[in-house]
Amino acid sequence: MAGLIRDILHNRVIRTITYDRSLDTVMEELAALRGEIRAIGVNINQITKHFNTYPEPQRKAFYARTALDRYEKIEPKIDRLLELVTHIAKVWLPKYPAAGR
Repeated sequence: MAGLIRDILHNRVIRTITYDRSLDTVMEELAALRGEIRAIGVNINQITKHFNTYPEPQRKAFYARTALDRYEKIEPKIDRLLELVTHIAKVWLPKYPAAGR
């Protein structure tokens, strides 16, 4: 407490750290989404390696379709990720005035 009073008297910057328990579930979901997106990305990289390994057009077409299927699974996860980040931004980021005003 004495340190805080000294900082106030000397007009030093005082930082307050807060913890919002309501974001616990959001953070858990963000971590889960990160893991899922990473796993799908690794899978797509493996499929791409196979695609580039085989010269036959039929195999290339198979791996291209497989990669597209995996890629399409990422879209809803990215959409959910953006929703969560938007929610967090609304809660925690200060609103800055528009440039030029």
